[in-house]
Amino acid sequence: MLSSIQIYVHAVGGTEEMRKMRAGFVKDLGGPKNSYYKSGTTYGPAPLNPWFIPHHVHSDTLSTEGPAPQHGDVAICIGHVQDKEVKRTLAGTSLAGFFGQGPGFNYNAATKLHVDGQCGHTLHCDEGKCPSYTIDQWSKLMDCYPKALEDMRPMQIGSFLWTRQDRFTHAKRACGFVTSAFYNQWGLNDCCDPKLAVDGLPSFWILAVERAIVNRAISQMTRRERYRGGIQDSIHRLSAEEDVKTTFSKIYTAYQKCTPKELYKVYEAYAESALHVIENLDSICYEAYRDHTNAPAADIAQAAGKIPKAGGIKEYDAFTVNCALHKMAGRPLPTHKQHYGFLLACLRTCKVRRDNPEMDVRYPPADNLRDAIKCHFKGNIHVWHDLGFDPQNDDWLALQMLQAVFE
Repeated sequence: MLSSIQIYVHAVGGTEEMRKMRAGFVKDLGGPKNSYYKSGTTYGPAPLNPWFIPHHVHSDTLSTEGPAPQHGDVAICIGHVQDKEVKRTLAGTSLAGFFGQGPGFNYNAATKLHVDGQCGHTLHCDEGKCPSYTIDQWSKLMDCYPKALEDMRPMQIGSFLWTRQDRFTHAKRACGFVTSAFYNQWGLNDCCDPKLAVDGLPSFWILAVERAIVNRAISQMTRRERYRGGIQDSIHRLSAEEDVKTTFSKIYTAYQKCTPKELYKVYEAYAESALHVIENLDSICYEAYRDHTNAPAADIAQAAGKIPKAGGIKEYDAFTVNCALHKMAGRPLPTHKQHYGFLLACLRTCKVRRDNPEMDVRYPPADNLRDAIKCHFKGNIHVWHDLGFDPQNDDWLALQMLQAVFE
């Protein structure tokens, strides 16, 4: 071990049984050696049936509860924890630092106030600070993913699409108007922008996207693989005249009423369809506008400024960890471009290590960053992650970066 600083990663989010399974999954993937689950879930023992989230993480590796943070340690939060869970974990402990991807989905404003008053150093990286990368850039990152993560991704994307909820649809500070967590992460916010509305129809582009997803997905499934409830008809009956928030709510209701009979087949088809729509947003919106207006190509070209453009797919967790490490080292925070280059090099370093365990493979900039951190911090680092829930698996990106730096 080149570093005296120990990295402890703890699975959070979901039920305790889910946490145990996902912590074992991290070990199976070759993640940080000190992989545990964090006890004290606020969800209780029951499965999360209301979200229709399937058990898509499989691991035979046993996972145990990890050590609690001690005085002088650092906590990095890149997974979903509730306020009372944080306060219980940190009670009576004076952390040297708390660095988190939030406030937002992972933790709330009350948690931010609590840690700001208790910890020596804090950094909160909300979604507006996080980068978006093109599909090509993401492909280069995912080339370094273990196969098990690639195989699991259709279930994650399908889960994300089918379990969307009203509470994650609201005005986003980063864009200034109402959008959903799904659209925000996948670079589809233009579809919700009131400035781009067609003929006074606020939900025109949203329904163009949603109908394209459901049409393509259903076309790829056999009759036996389809589900009860008629989701295609439900989505096509929605009116583009309704406001964005109401439209999203009705879309979510349509999905919730059509629980898939064969989760994997349905989720796989919808994942492929959603990715296809995201990758071809310009042409799909162009066709929707053409069909709506019956306008000649020249007129459509003039209206191209109103046709939504893909904004890139968000990356949250690794960027937060990179910012945390740079702050701990007393260095300026990385730009989005600097982060991408450092992250990709860390991923490739870890992949070579996994493929060649007998070799001592180092990435010098990561070593230099570790040495700078050791000049300022002596405690261990505890990371709360929810790998398995996010379809981009940027928790894995963050954990790989930590391995490249400290292991």
